[in-house]
Amino acid sequence: MGAGIKEQALVLNISEGLIVITGCAHPGIVNMIRKVKEVFSRPVCLALGGFHLMGASERDAGNTIGKLRELDVRRIAPSHCTGERPIEIFKQTWQDDFIDFGCGATFRIDNESAS
Repeated sequence: MGAGIKEQALVLNISEGLIVITGCAHPGIVNMIRKVKEVFSRPVCLALGGFHLMGASERDAGNTIGKLRELDVRRIAPSHCTGERPIEIFKQTWQDDFIDFGCGATFRIDNESAS
């Protein structure tokens, strides 16, 4: 991902599309999703994890959210380092496709879907 902070993500390839699980998304969640789509040439059905937006201005968080919508991320599950206010904006934007996720949450993934 260039000369920036190195980061890893777990990408699961299921029939519905790709699930991208991030740690803290230091290079930016938008950059990570773009790279995943470039490598796999498949839609992202879920982005899950920390999106490193804690402390971001509402404008910056809104820009990130808008770009993720443009990238057609179908469902979203932001946690820890995303920050409380950005998580609320994700919830308002994705509505029924927002997944409340965090420490202690249980998540089921099979070849067909994630829930």
